[in-house]
Amino acid sequence: MPLTKASRYTRIIEGKNGCGVLYNGYTGAALKLDNDDIHQVKNFLQSINKIGGNSRSDNQTQLLEKLKQGGFIIDSDIDELELLKDDYKKARSSSKFILTIFPTFSCNLTCDYCFMGKDKGRMSDEILYAVVDFAQRKLDKTNPPYFFVDWMGGEPLLAIDTVHRLSCSFKELCNKRNIPYESQMITNGTLINRETSALLEACNITSLQITLDGDKKTHDSRRKYKMADKSSYDHIIDGLEHVIGKFLIRLRINVDAENVDNIWSLLNVFAEKGWLTDESRFYPYLGLITPYTASCSWVTEKSISQKAFINNTMAWMYKLHEYGVPVIARGLYLFPDRKECNCMAVADNGYIITPTGEVHKCGLTPDDSSQAIGNILNFDQLNRANVDKWCSFSPFDRAECLSCDYLPSCLGGCPRDQLLKRSIQTEANCTFHKQFEDLIIAEHLNLS
Repeated sequence: MPLTKASRYTRIIEGKNGCGVLYNGYTGAALKLDNDDIHQVKNFLQSINKIGGNSRSDNQTQLLEKLKQGGFIIDSDIDELELLKDDYKKARSSSKFILTIFPTFSCNLTCDYCFMGKDKGRMSDEILYAVVDFAQRKLDKTNPPYFFVDWMGGEPLLAIDTVHRLSCSFKELCNKRNIPYESQMITNGTLINRETSALLEACNITSLQITLDGDKKTHDSRRKYKMADKSSYDHIIDGLEHVIGKFLIRLRINVDAENVDNIWSLLNVFAEKGWLTDESRFYPYLGLITPYTASCSWVTEKSISQKAFINNTMAWMYKLHEYGVPVIARGLYLFPDRKECNCMAVADNGYIITPTGEVHKCGLTPDDSSQAIGNILNFDQLNRANVDKWCSFSPFDRAECLSCDYLPSCLGGCPRDQLLKRSIQTEANCTFHKQFEDLIIAEHLNLS
C-alpha cells in the first residue's frame, strides 16, 4: 500500500453540541462527525505521515480507505497545487461558449446604487446582425458542448424584441449544429406579465434573477420609476406570479444598513403566496450592496459589515429551511463551492457585448469604453493590452494565495480587484474565506 498524507485542503470544522465536520476544499466532500469521531479522525490525520505502508491496523486501514474516498487523505506523491493549476488551465480554455448581452443600457428605475453608469442606448439592427455573425463564427470555430447566454442591462425587458430576435437566431444556429442552447436573465421584474412570461419561455430562458429591497414601503422609497409615480414593489410581486413554477427564480434582496431590518416580513408574503416550496424553484437570498464601480462608490457609507451580512444570511437560511426551501450547500446562501475558474472574465470563450457593440471581458466594465477589448463590427481589430491583461491573469501569481488553505474555494477572488489593486476588496475577500468559511460550512451541515 503506497504511503499517504493528509490533503492540504482537509479541515476539521468544529460545530455545535460537540459535533463537527470533516471538509475537503478540493473535492468538496463533507462528513459529519460526532465528538468521538472528531478525536479519532484528528489523531489519525496527525499521525498519517508517520505510519508505514505495512504497519497499519485493520481499523486504521478501513478508516484510511473511507477518508481516501473523499479526498481527505491522498497518496503522498500527489501535488494538489499542481492539480489546481491544471484544473484552472483546463477550465479557462474549455470550449464552453458563453455570451453576456446587454440589449439596452436603458432602465425604467432609478436605483442610486446601480453600478451601471450609462442610462440609455439600445442595440441597433446593425449590431444585432453582427452579434449573430459573431456567434456563428465562434460556434463553427470552437464546436462547444453548449451555448449559453446571460441577458443583462439596463433593463433587458425594455428591449424584449431584441432579446427575442437574437434568441431565435441563436436557437437556429444551435439546432443546425445539434448544440444545446440555454439562457438566463437579470431583470428588475417590473415589466413581467403573462405575455412577457410566454415570450421568455420561447427564448429558452430558464432562470431569472429579480431584485427587491425590502418590504413595500422600503423598496418603493429606494427603487422608484423614472417616469411614473407607481409602486415598483407591487409590479414585481405581480410579475412573480407569472413566472414562479415556470422558471428557476433567484430573488436577490439587496441589504445595507438602511433596510436590513425591513426584509423579514417578505418571508411571510412569500409563504402566504405559496412560493416557499421545493417545487416552486424559488430561492430568495440576501445580496450585499457594495461599491462595485466608481458609479456607486458612495454606497460604502451605508454598507453593513461582512460579519453582519453573514449573520443575517445564516438567519435567513434557517428561516427558509423551516419553510422547506432546500438551502443546504447552495452558493446563494454563501456555501463555498469549489472553483475551477474564478470568473468568466479570464475564460477564453466568454464575452460581454454592449448595445453599442463593444466587447468586454468583465461584467463590471461595460460602461467604461476604455476597457473594451474590441467592437463586434470589427472584432479582428482587438485592443491587445486589454485582451492580454485578462489572458495573463493567474491566481497562482500571488504568493499569499499559494499557501492558503482556502484556495480551492477562492482562487484569489475577483480578478478585476487584483488587476486594479483594489486592496480593500481583496482583503475583504480574504477575510470572508479565512474567518467565516468554516462557520458557514458548519451552519449548512447543521441543517442536514
